[in-house]
Amino acid sequence: MALFKYTHPLIVSGSTGFPVDGGDNIDGLSRDELTFTIGQDVATTSDVVFNQITPNSIIIGSIDSTHIVLADKSVSASNGALTQTAGEYLNISGDLNVPNVTLTGNLIVDKIEVALTGSSTLYESGSTEFGDDSNDVHYITGSMLISGSYALNNSTTMVEISNDTTEDGGSQTAVATENVAYSAFGDQTPGFLYSRKKYAHKGSFVSSTTSSFTAVTASAPSDLVDTSKHDFMFFNQGMLMEHDAIDIEQSSSKFLMKINASSLGYGLDSNDEIVVWGKFNA
Repeated sequence: MALFKYTHPLIVSGSTGFPVDGGDNIDGLSRDELTFTIGQDVATTSDVVFNQITPNSIIIGSIDSTHIVLADKSVSASNGALTQTAGEYLNISGDLNVPNVTLTGNLIVDKIEVALTGSSTLYESGSTEFGDDSNDVHYITGSMLISGSYALNNSTTMVEISNDTTEDGGSQTAVATENVAYSAFGDQTPGFLYSRKKYAHKGSFVSSTTSSFTAVTASAPSDLVDTSKHDFMFFNQGMLMEHDAIDIEQSSSKFLMKINASSLGYGLDSNDEIVVWGKFNA
C-alpha cells in the first residue's frame, strides 16, 4: 500500500498563553495528536481574568432587559435614562440616588430641591425658596445682607431699612431705625410730664391787689410755648376770675397773682379764698 508523505512537514505552533503540544513536523505518515491549551477556564460560568481587553463596546446587564452600554467615548442606557458622549454633558433623565457626592469643580443645574432634612429650592434664575409651609421657621446665625427687596406675607414690599433722619421722607417701602424714630419724636418724657402738671394751690392775702401762693410754676420744654397766665385758672370764693385783669409773677418760691381792680371791678379782701389751678411743679 502506497504511503503519502507531505513534501513539507506541517508545523503547528502556539503563542504566549496558548501552547500546543505535539505540533512539530507532522508529515502525514503517522497519526499525530495535538493538544491545545489556554491558561484558564473560559466557560460561561467561569471567572475569567484578562490583563487587558480592547472591545468595541461592553454591555452591563442582560441584553434582553435594561442594560448599560460602555462604548468608545460614550456611555448610554438602553432605556434612554442615561447618555453621555465625549465632549458633551452627562444627561440623566431619571432619578439618580447617590449616598455621597464630592465635586472638585462647578455644579451647574436648572433647579436643586432638598426635601429630606428640610425643604428648599434653588432656581436657575438665582431665586431660592426655603420651606414649604407657613409654619416653617428659619434660623440665621450671623449677619444677613439684602441688596434687593423683601415682602411681608407677599403683600407689603420693603426695599430698605432707613436711617434717614430728615423730615422729607415719607417712603412707604422703608422700615425706620430706632435712631429715625427717636429723631422724629424725640424724648417725649419732658413734654408728657409737663402736660400732666395740673395742681391746685390756696393763696394768702397780701394786699387788695395781690395774693401769694407757695408754689413754683412748671417750666415748659423748649419745643413748647412758655408757661403763661393762660395756663392757670383763678377762683375767688369759687367764682372764675377773668384773665384780662390778672398778671402773674414768680418771686423765688412764691407765685404771685396780681389783679387790676379797676378792670376786674373789685379788689381782694383778707377773707377771700383765692384758689389757683394750673401748671405748677408740685
